Amino acid sequence: PIPSCALSPTTSESSDCTGGDCPSSTSGTIKSPNYPANYPDYEDLTIPLEVGAGSTIELSFNSFDLEAEGSCAYDYVKVLDTDGTTELAKLCGDSLPSAIKSSGNKLTVVFHSDLSVNKKGFEATWKEVPGVSSGVVTSPGYPSSYPNSQMEVKTISVPEGAKIELTLTALSIESDGSNS
Repeated sequence: PIPSCALSPTTSESSDCTGGDCPSSTSGTIKSPNYPANYPDYEDLTIPLEVGAGSTIELSFNSFDLEAEGSCAYDYVKVLDTDGTTELAKLCGDSLPSAIKSSGNKLTVVFHSDLSVNKKGFEATWKEVPGVSSGVVTSPGYPSSYPNSQMEVKTISVPEGAKIELTLTALSIESDGSNS
């Protein structure tokens, strides 16, 4: 089948994307093939989503009904993070999944069905979540002492070409003993 994407007639900011390369926008709806009718056998569909640099994507499922199997090996929806390889979720069954958030401005939804057992599939909405223009970064436990042997990475994302100004308003760390 040929993937189809069509902008919603009501707004240019929303798309009813049903697969393939979806038009760039800030929100939309994606569906499994034939939704709300049952999806076909042997279907593999990749739906790439992308928003502006510095933003992230939130994916929320409105309806979810796929063949259930413990490891989701038969029919599944796989959600890949911005790098295209980190798996945020592999879903099957009929429980409505929680919202899924990307770490960057891309998210890929992969739908797969095997040779038997066809269900209704899924419908999900996605939206751009703009990056913040200011915020606070603290150490674990702040303003109390941080725990021993603690390592934590905080990622600050901004649009390409933007600058980050980081102002330390409080800094209290133990000395390594080499400074007298």
